[in-house]
Amino acid sequence: MSRHVAFRRQPVDQPYAQALRATTLPAPTRGINQMENEAFMQPGSCIISDNWVPTLRGVKLRGGCTRWCVLPETTPIISAFEYQSGNVQKMFAANATKVYDVTTSTPVLVKSGQASGNYVGSQLANASGDYLLALNDAGDYPLRFNGTSWVTLNATMTVWANSTAYALNATAYDASDNTHWRATSAHTSAGAGTFAAARTASPGLWVSSATDGSSFIYGPAGRLVVDGKNLTYVWKYRNRWFFIEANSMSAWYLPLNAVGGLLSEIPLSGAAFLVDILPQKAQNIILYLPMVNGVEYVREGFFGSRIVAHYDMAYMALVCTVLTLLALAEIRKTSALITPG
Repeated sequence: MSRHVAFRRQPVDQPYAQALRATTLPAPTRGINQMENEAFMQPGSCIISDNWVPTLRGVKLRGGCTRWCVLPETTPIISAFEYQSGNVQKMFAANATKVYDVTTSTPVLVKSGQASGNYVGSQLANASGDYLLALNDAGDYPLRFNGTSWVTLNATMTVWANSTAYALNATAYDASDNTHWRATSAHTSAGAGTFAAARTASPGLWVSSATDGSSFIYGPAGRLVVDGKNLTYVWKYRNRWFFIEANSMSAWYLPLNAVGGLLSEIPLSGAAFLVDILPQKAQNIILYLPMVNGVEYVREGFFGSRIVAHYDMAYMALVCTVLTLLALAEIRKTSALITPG
């Protein structure tokens, strides 16, 4: 073979147009998802989200940071929250044991001796003012801020007693009606009689409010939230505060527009799992329960497109109708056997 063969002209492949197709990846509006199989994850989720914040319509870039103030200790900050009411704007930061007001470059200690620095804050306005409530995941006593001062809502379980000296702002518990009271002046209680009788005789000595003028937060007698402790999360919905109790399947709520008072329970046992995380066969079985359909419907109302809800309202309405008709038939049958006395 000639040594010049390699330099001869050779035919080349015919050119062809590249087939390019744009693919749209939906924004991870559901945020980081660690509950689903990565190979079959629903759209709108992500595994890693560095410097991106999910919103209802997409994602936004996380803002930067700048040094604002330096605490008088080296314990790292765990959480931060803010208060806004008109022209009053406050910022607070918490480490493992303390809460600081960091509105200015000079931090001010708000609370010490706490068991956790992982706080959540929620703000609610009513006729008496604009209030911020802060809870941590250790279930310490709630902290409430009214725009000028903080108060620890330690609804005491110390039962009021006769012939006892009470200092200004001392607290006492009335076991007869599960109410909490604060002394408006230093005094010695009556030598005989009940707490209710003592309050009636001297109405100006006791008030059922904390030092900020609003009621304590307390639960029913015999429950772990009776004195306001063991609440680990708070959020506001339709001008009402809701709470999660530590290590339980119970949620609690206060009356409408109230920033204190007696807690009412919402039992969540058996209702907190998502149907969407179950295998398909398990979903088909569990949806035979009408209550599950109702919970999924309400859950979708709260979280919208952030979750995938499964429910059949026509099925639930049919079951409820049948059960109602059976109950009415039983009542009619039983009423014929009852003779009025």
